[in-house]
Amino acid sequence: MQLIKRLLTAAMDKPEADQDKAASLVSSLCVRGVVSENDCEAGLELLLKSLSDITIDVPKAVDYVSRFIEHFLEDKVVPEALLQSLQLLVGAEMSSQINSKVRVILSQ
Repeated sequence: MQLIKRLLTAAMDKPEADQDKAASLVSSLCVRGVVSENDCEAGLELLLKSLSDITIDVPKAVDYVSRFIEHFLEDKVVPEALLQSLQLLVGAEMSSQINSKVRVILSQ
């Protein structure tokens, strides 16, 4: 779980291509069974719970997390139900921002 959180957090200050590679790595680990889907989801939840702190150092963290979630939804690594639980994890404002961004990205 911590591995997922740390990998994605570390990718946030890297170029977009490296962020995509980090998300692909997490997806690959989950799809291949190296990391269970429950651990992937739990790692993402840990990241989400610390998002308000992360945004202090990484102002675009909400954008990056939205792209990570979109990637994981497309790869079916995390369930879409995660979007409904966002408000409990990150609060109403960030939840709304992430949901909006994910829906825009998925509709493209």
